[in-house]
Amino acid sequence: MANNCYNQINIEGKEKEIDILLENIVLHDNGMVHFEKIQDNLRLEGHYPDIFGTKWFDVDIERISKEEVIISGDSAWAPALGLFQKLSEFLPSLNIDYFYEEIGSDFCGNAEIKEGIIHDDCRSYWEGKFKEASGFAYELFFDDVEYFIKEDMIEEIFKHDAMKYLDKNQIKEVLNKILESLENVNIKSIL
Repeated sequence: MANNCYNQINIEGKEKEIDILLENIVLHDNGMVHFEKIQDNLRLEGHYPDIFGTKWFDVDIERISKEEVIISGDSAWAPALGLFQKLSEFLPSLNIDYFYEEIGSDFCGNAEIKEGIIHDDCRSYWEGKFKEASGFAYELFFDDVEYFIKEDMIEEIFKHDAMKYLDKNQIKEVLNKILESLENVNIKSIL
């Protein structure tokens, strides 16, 4: 089973270059990026997963304005950074902000791509989530906390990777939730 890497790519640039970008992101009928055609259009040599960073990419494309497009979707195992690096070499006005995450392989990052140069900030999944959107990351983690309590697996909470990124107030809230759940335990039934 492939680990799907979620990607959200915000691209701004000159209208003409956005048009060229969209012409070059050729899709199969099923919504998958047609890497071979892109490789031919850009006259690139080599094995496309090595060039583009992934074997497949299932995308949704939304043109926001004449000078902005958002591309999102899942790719196999890793983000398609190489694809957008190559496209930005040919389309120098493009400013590409690329967010990606893959919990199974434990990574999350944000890359800026301009004129073929990638500035990539890749971190562990939970470190990246807390850096990008700490409130949302905490909500995701707290869902796990509630699951572990419900399944009587409280020890798993303290093993969770997200624990090291919590602030003092969040730790207190987790501990209070655990204590609250223990209030409902009938101690006599355990003894």
